[in-house]
Amino acid sequence: MAAPETKLWWASVGGGECEPVRVTVDKAAFYSIGCNDPHPMAGVVLVKEIGSYDIPLNPAQAERLRLQRLKEFERARKIGNLSYRRF
Repeated sequence: MAAPETKLWWASVGGGECEPVRVTVDKAAFYSIGCNDPHPMAGVVLVKEIGSYDIPLNPAQAERLRLQRLKEFERARKIGNLSYRRF
């Protein structure tokens, strides 16, 4: 029996840090690295297909960073410091 066709993805399993997983093309199951048993996709968030070695942020980390940057932008906007020069 042939192994199912898979692609490598960065995924957050159970809200954890992103890790590489093999995901079936139909996205019905995933294989964690080092384990040849398929696992159901429940609790798995596919972040992006692997194309580089840069580990992406999981969705919760990305949202925290977005809110932090928005807060910094609003603070800078209130004091009028949106450019690198002040005259």
